[in-house]
Amino acid sequence: MPNEPRRRYFRNMAWFCFVLALSEALFAFLIFWAWLTIVWVAPVVPAIWLAVGAIVLFFVAALTLAVARIARERAKI
Repeated sequence: MPNEPRRRYFRNMAWFCFVLALSEALFAFLIFWAWLTIVWVAPVVPAIWLAVGAIVLFFVAALTLAVARIARERAKI
């Protein structure tokens, strides 16, 4: 093989291997991301929603009781 075609062949092969390695790394990252989502995020999100819902419900109940107390005081006068 002459010198220039050989150099071009190995340069193209190096780029091919580099792009292949990048695509393999991306694929591995996507698998890891899916595992992370399924194992860690999916069980935690409903717990967060329940906690936020409980806090909102508590504040709505407190606000309702405060408004009812004010209405009762005004009704006495």
